[in-house]
Formats: sequence, C-alpha cells, structure tokens
Amino acid sequence: MKNTYKYTGFLFAFLLCFGATTCSEESYDPNPGEAFLVSVRNVRMIVEGEMYQGKMNENKKDIQFPKIEPGTNLSAVRFRGSFPDDNAQFDSETYDFTIDEAGGATEIKKVITVVNGKRFRDYFVTIRLNTPPPGADFNKAKVYNFSEGRYPEYTADLIARPADMDLNHVLIPVRTTAGRRQSHLLLLEDLKKTPPVFTPIDLNMTGVTGGTFDCNSGRIINGHVYINNLATNLPTSPLRIYHWNTANLDAPPDLIANCGTTSVADQPDGGLAGIRFGDYVSYEINSRGSGTIFAKGNFNSWETIKIGVSGFTTTGTPGYIQMAEDTGLGAAFIPPNKSHWYSWAVFSQVEGQSDEFLLSGWGEGTGRTALMDSKGKVLYHMTAATSGKTLMNSARIFTFNGMRYMVAMNGSSLSIFALRLGETTEEALKAYEEGDVMYQTAAFSVSLGTVTYAAANAAVHAGFVKTDDTLYVIGSAAGNGFVIIEAPKTEETEPGAPDEYFEGLDEKGYI
Repeated sequence: MKNTYKYTGFLFAFLLCFGATTCSEESYDPNPGEAFLVSVRNVRMIVEGEMYQGKMNENKKDIQFPKIEPGTNLSAVRFRGSFPDDNAQFDSETYDFTIDEAGGATEIKKVITVVNGKRFRDYFVTIRLNTPPPGADFNKAKVYNFSEGRYPEYTADLIARPADMDLNHVLIPVRTTAGRRQSHLLLLEDLKKTPPVFTPIDLNMTGVTGGTFDCNSGRIINGHVYINNLATNLPTSPLRIYHWNTANLDAPPDLIANCGTTSVADQPDGGLAGIRFGDYVSYEINSRGSGTIFAKGNFNSWETIKIGVSGFTTTGTPGYIQMAEDTGLGAAFIPPNKSHWYSWAVFSQVEGQSDEFLLSGWGEGTGRTALMDSKGKVLYHMTAATSGKTLMNSARIFTFNGMRYMVAMNGSSLSIFALRLGETTEEALKAYEEGDVMYQTAAFSVSLGTVTYAAANAAVHAGFVKTDDTLYVIGSAAGNGFVIIEAPKTEETEPGAPDEYFEGLDEKGYI
C-alpha cells in the first residue's frame, strides 16, 4: 500500500508538470515533496569583487563560467545562487580554486556542495583562464586531400600501400610489378602548393628482391625510409627490411633485417615456417634512431616478430612475442582460430612512454584496440562500444602543445581525438570511453571516401609529425589514397576576446 501511494504521487507530479507551461523550480529536485531540497539555480561567482554569471546543466551537475584573466587570485572564490528555500546554502563561504599557472594549467575543476538539513548535492564547477587552450587550433587547419583517385597510384588494384610522412617528404610504398611506378617520395612543400605538384623521387631499388612482393609497407622517420617485402613462406621467403637515407637517395638501400625461421629466437612450437609476414610492419623508431620493429603474422597467427633498432640501421637478433588472448571476444577468436587483429596489426608506441604500445588493426570479431607492453602483455582493452574493426585502426597517442591526442583511421575517416582527462595512458583511455559524447567526439576528422575494411584493402596507416608550432597528421588506405592535416598551435588570446566555448554552451543544454 505504501509503494502504491508513492508511485501514484510520482505520476501526479509528472502529469501536473506535463500539463503546465513550465514546471516550478522544485522540479530540479528528485523528490519535490520532501523537505531539505538541495537544488540551485542562477549560480554566480564572485572573484576579487567581480561577479561572473554562470551557466549550468542540472542533469550533469555541471557549472561553467566565462574565462577570467591570468593572475587572478582564486584562493577565496565565493558563489551565490537561487535556492528552493531559505535553509539551503553552499557548504562553504569561500572555495580555493587556485590554478597552477606555473605548471602550465589553464583551468581547474572542483566540487562545491549544496546542503539543506540532512541532505546535500554536489556540483562540478570549472574555472578557466583567458589563456590559449593547449593543443592545435583546428579552426585554422588546412587539409591536403589526395584520396579517391586524386593521386594516380592509388587504384583498385591496391598496388600503392599506405603512405607516411616526415617534415620534408611523403613516402608512397608501391608493390613493384611490371609497368608500374616503384616506391617513391614526394616533397611535402610540393603537395601544399595550389594546385599540388607531383614530382616523384624514386628510391634506388638495387638489391630489393624476394617475397611475393618485394615492397609492401613502410614508414619514413626523420629522413630515414623503411620498406619491407611481403614474405609468405618462411624460411624460403624471408621477411626482408630495407633502409634508405633521404640525404643520399642515389645510394642502394641497406638490408637491415632478413628474418627466416633460423634467425628468429624463442620461436613457438613448430617455428614460424609457413606464416605470412609483412602485410603491415610497425616501425616504432624515434628521431634518434632507437626503437623496435614489430611484424605480426597474418590471419590465424598470433606470432609477432620483434626486432630492436639503434642508430637507425643497426638491428639486434629478431625475437618473438605471442599476442595475448582477448577472451572478451569468445572462443571463436582464440587460437587456432582467426585473430581479431588479423594481418594488419599496428603497434604504435605511446609518445613519452618507454614500454606502452597501442595495438589496433582490422580484424574478425570486434578488433578491440588494446594498450600493451613490449612483451605483448595487454594492459587495457578498449570496449567494443568505442572501438572495433571500423574504428581506431592504426591508433596512435601523442602530445602537441600540452594536449594529449589520439589519431586513428576511424572507419572511412582520419580522426583526431583529444584525450583531455587522465594522468596515465590507461586512465586517459578509460576516461575517453566512459565520458559523454563531448569527450568521444573527434576534435577533427577528414573523410577518405569509401574505404571499406575487408581482407582485400585493410592496409591503412595513421601517423603524425610536428614542430613546436605546427602539427601534421597523415592518414592513408591502400587503394584509396592519403590525406594530410596541417594545424597550427593555439594562439594567444586578447583580453576581453569572445569566449566561444562558453557562448556555445547554450546549444548543449546549459542555461
């Protein structure tokens, strides 16, 4: 009987509110019939005698204010608001919202609480400084689009492989076949011209031979070019990796790795014989020439060849790691069945972290992106809801101008996501996944057209390169082409300049 009365009361309140033009302000409280109401509206902030009118979203319990000038004393911020009765109030007369400006912080988010008798309610308040936000200004981004037939080598025959870039060149790896252009470079400055100028710089292919295709995938890193073949039958057809230096492109390449079963240490039972390698090889080498090369076997193989690199061309004895199982996909995707990372697994080192790599790629099942260490141990799996075989392929994490970003081939688009929250990489990925759509929406995205992730053309690549002032991001897909995004860092803002973020909150449900 008691429950019947309770639910009847709720229904009456709902019908009363529905029939009226507007509801009373008590509708902000989940139990409008109770005492000790703890809602607040019309929140104002008082700092150094200056009053700022806030905007709030009651559903999110989120309160935002216009930007304030750097150097403002935020150690004793006062808040005022409209309460449902005279007994409701904030739990403190003043709050310390001091921002660590010396540490580079430009905003702070803290909780303030409304109390009324035995009840309370928390609200999240964000205060921002009138300084340039971290990261890139994508409102000023330039896009150089060479997808959907705009570059002649990217055709349905999938001869041209995924493209990569450094600050001077774009690399186009090409499966060398009779009558076709060989792997080559393009000058970045030529591609930025209007109209763009295509003047291929052919790589010296002396000694490049072996495999089903002698060129199949590659990267360019700080003037150093790496290309590998497609090896479909070790040891008869070894995985071969070549190196060119853009300072001397007339010279033949260095053969820096020649991986057959006899040269791979710690092999699994039965060795690596018969496994196909080279559909995609990850060259995670820093600007000083140190790093690791990863090459995962294709299809039902979970074996991955791992090669250490120093001085750009010195390689250690190839080793082996076995990918960890993703039991969340079910038994159908655990060896000896097909691997969900398939043939195009991408290992990308998280910038600034010595032993953190993102693992992504096209695959069976959901193809979930994972954070792992260099030994293949999975540290965190992204969920199927935010990553899958049409999302987060070739994912990479880096920072630019104080902002952490994740770039990926996101379905048919090259997308850049701002990872605004989290101290560690794992925390940042969790915050991205668990946050609302505001955090999961790409900061910038460019379509490459009708890219489909099928076994025929799942070879994609996303990469980045940067100076202190400019960020370049490249995305490409075999058979489709490539896109380059150029974005400057955010600029200083003038005192009194419009606060576009605050003004745009009205469209996001803030009043």
